[in-house]
Amino acid sequence: MDATATASPTITIVKITDAIFTGEPSDDYHASSAISFHRLKDFDPTMGGSPAQFYMRHMQGMDRPDRDAYRIGRATHALVLEGQEAFDERYVVAPEGMKISQRPVKVGETPTVNLTTRQREIVEAVAAAGCTLDSIAEAARLGKTRADVIENLAASGHLSIGETWESQQTREIIKAQEHETINHMAASVRGHPEISEWLRDGWPEVTVRLIDPETGIPVQIRPDHLGSQLNRFIDLKTVDAFVPSTGWNGRAADPLAARWQHFRRQAESLGYDRQVAWYTWVLSLATSIPMEELSHRVVAVEKSPPWGCQAFHVTPEKLAAAHTKNMTALGQLKICIDSNDYPDLTSVDSLPL
Repeated sequence: MDATATASPTITIVKITDAIFTGEPSDDYHASSAISFHRLKDFDPTMGGSPAQFYMRHMQGMDRPDRDAYRIGRATHALVLEGQEAFDERYVVAPEGMKISQRPVKVGETPTVNLTTRQREIVEAVAAAGCTLDSIAEAARLGKTRADVIENLAASGHLSIGETWESQQTREIIKAQEHETINHMAASVRGHPEISEWLRDGWPEVTVRLIDPETGIPVQIRPDHLGSQLNRFIDLKTVDAFVPSTGWNGRAADPLAARWQHFRRQAESLGYDRQVAWYTWVLSLATSIPMEELSHRVVAVEKSPPWGCQAFHVTPEKLAAAHTKNMTALGQLKICIDSNDYPDLTSVDSLPL
């Protein structure tokens, strides 16, 4: 598939077709008014949303606050799908032992932790200068290791060991322990035979955006990876490691199914079948490839040992049912858009639990 590139000083957009392109920054994708699956999910009451929630989040800008899980997920996607260079362009790894955003030392403040005389002199000098321990990293090695001093000061709350370093960063910060986890997850995904083969062909973080011919609503998707023939895509999910719940039968007839039942429950509760159906439908519109001829893999990788990686697919029957639900929700969204009315779903009557 041929692709043409248009470049700016900082961004390169590669146009694959009129509706499919790579290189769009994530912030620009999310700033688009086109309907993504997550926007549809915020609208659809059957997935825990409501018209009012959609309106407030996506038309008034009251979106979800960022969380550590989102940040680690983004970093994992960058490393797995785009490689080390892309990761390094967007993220910086904090030095081992550094705790981020602790309270800074105040001028004249004396730490109360148990330090040697020399260490106390060092810390008092730092505080008097309005600096942080990071500014005199080598000096802090005297007496005890720097890690020991850092641990004592951070525990007391008297010293910010990362503030000066943080303020100098232009990239998103990843803690050292988080970086180790991300590397383990990346190695696990790349070690999966089928997924590693899929990742060698095509493009990461692809934007597909077009006008739905039925409703006239702009729609979009951003597959984590799209094959070069435009007929298969990957969606990568980071998940908590499996912990058997009460009543779990470790001697199940299908050990593999038992091993990953936690992810199947997560997929069901978060509507992953609906997401795959939305991606498949938009990609079909963009390529004119029938939905049933498009392939996908939902790749689950665990965020803690053993960092297991498993590929999944949505069955054709479930995909068809999910697509029907998506089209129903999109039709309801069009009614709200046309009427400029986004009601909340509440009742003055008490509802049974």
